[in-house]
Amino acid sequence: VTPDPGSAAAAEALLRGLPGASGVVVTSLSIGGTTRLSVAHAGGEAGLAQALDARGWRLDPAGNERVLRRRRPGEAPLPPPVLP
Repeated sequence: VTPDPGSAAAAEALLRGLPGASGVVVTSLSIGGTTRLSVAHAGGEAGLAQALDARGWRLDPAGNERVLRRRRPGEAPLPPPVLP
């Protein structure tokens, strides 16, 4: 849930500031509801998840979409990706 315009702007700024992120677009802004953004990442979804996790955020699956949330207290960081 997007509580206020500042929260939406902060999420957009977070995504734009991630290394490897590009094409961050707000596709639907809904204060008091679910704001949808589209983002491309050079490392794909796994790279995006790693970059967000390094900043204390997580992507949770929600059908065909992902939900951005803060990492919960005591929740372990994501393990490093396995490289081929």
